[in-house]
Amino acid sequence: TQDPSGTPASAAATVDQLADLLAPRFAQVSFYWAPNAASAGMVVPGGSIAVSTSYPMGGARASGGAQNEYIEYQIPLAAGTYKFQLMHNTQTDCGIYTLSVDGVDIGTTIDGYAGSSAYLLSEISGITVTGSGRHAIRLRMASKNASSAAYRFRAGAMSWTRTGA
Repeated sequence: TQDPSGTPASAAATVDQLADLLAPRFAQVSFYWAPNAASAGMVVPGGSIAVSTSYPMGGARASGGAQNEYIEYQIPLAAGTYKFQLMHNTQTDCGIYTLSVDGVDIGTTIDGYAGSSAYLLSEISGITVTGSGRHAIRLRMASKNASSAAYRFRAGAMSWTRTGA
């Protein structure tokens, strides 16, 4: 097979190699947290937040509730402006999620607290990514709503959509 530019792709290419090759050519990169990701050969993220299958969203990422727990991915993105979307479950014990790109916090946060459970798609727009290649994307439970009982994190998917060059 070959990519859209005509470059041959090796049949033995890893998931990482294919992601590096294809991500700069597509406008959207999405990640879904599956409970069997490691056994399926998918990239397993770093951080202190583990995969859980006990939530209605299926293979969601769920934290233990401690401050500063995080999940981090190395995601191949082309340089440009992006919209970040997070599908998550709000609860009375969820924290406020701080997003960072390559170690720099994005100014906007996502509050996971709600008085009752709900499934939401939250969005942060206007994120500038400099340079094409792999970027460290981290979601950290840095703070919480004053009414929240803990710093928990419950999410099922994230998406990066390129909105400008």
